Amino acid sequence: MSSLIQHKFNPKGQFNIISAKADKAMLTIRVDSLDDANEIKERILEKIGRGHKTFVEIWDFNPIQIQVSFDAMKALLDKLR
Repeated sequence: MSSLIQHKFNPKGQFNIISAKADKAMLTIRVDSLDDANEIKERILEKIGRGHKTFVEIWDFNPIQIQVSFDAMKALLDKLR
């Protein structure tokens, strides 16, 4: 999952994506900075539509996490295939 996210959302390596993993209900992307998280969130919403914004959240943990859940995760995985 991590290499797929890197390829689709970070093709030029401008963000430091630490990891990306998915389970049945959620995709979690870990990054170094809040700026990176906000930019990646925007790219995700551009791909899947702003109607899913409720299910794309940024958590200010260490490291910062972008969590994509439920229908937003399904829509994103469909777009990435």
